[in-house]
Amino acid sequence: MASVPDDKIKHKRKKLKIILWILFPILFAVSALLLNEVIGPAFLGVVVLILAIADIVAIYILAEKFYNWPVITVLMFLAGMLFKRNHWPFAGTLLTTGISVLCLSSLVNTVRFQITLRNNPFLRWFGSVSCIIIAVYMAGWLMMIQHWSRDAANILGNTGMVLFIISVLGMVFTLPGSKYLSWSMIEKKIFFRSILIPMGIVFCLILISVVFSDIFFWIIDRSGRPLETIGSIQLFDLEGINSL
Repeated sequence: MASVPDDKIKHKRKKLKIILWILFPILFAVSALLLNEVIGPAFLGVVVLILAIADIVAIYILAEKFYNWPVITVLMFLAGMLFKRNHWPFAGTLLTTGISVLCLSSLVNTVRFQITLRNNPFLRWFGSVSCIIIAVYMAGWLMMIQHWSRDAANILGNTGMVLFIISVLGMVFTLPGSKYLSWSMIEKKIFFRSILIPMGIVFCLILISVVFSDIFFWIIDRSGRPLETIGSIQLFDLEGINSL
């Protein structure tokens, strides 16, 4: 008898998630049109965009296997980098969507871990801190790669790097005493998919940006060099050029 209410709740949650999934692309498309002033005032686009963000956050909260989302968003991010490297269409869309959803899901996880992982202090606290670091650094990376606000990108990126180093030191000293072998399968999936894989991506991006900057320029541009290293442009002695 107790399973009947549970089945009804699951059915209602499933219907609600279907409705939310249908609404999200509609809200996102309408916000894009409004922000570009195609069908109306741009300020309405901000309102609709906020509704779209709230929609995807609600979907994430209702998801049972929420720990799979970071892996999917990382794959979208990597696909966006591949598209950008080859100058294919929708590169910016893949990058922005993947990183934005990763940041949103990480911020939601900071609250989720505090509520649902009370019996695992390591995942509760290290997981929450790691999710904040992921959201901060990836937001700065997105601003840098999309050429939005350079100052904000530098602040978020540098803050994320410092916090990342501190978190790695914290993990080294606290993981041995976390009783990892006694964790449940769900806790291990959360650790690897929601924390370790995104943090590994952050580590690789820090290496590429700081240590191997030539690789970064190679990824985002076929020439593999920043504009400052191209050198001066030589003009030919032709009619009409010398008068400029």
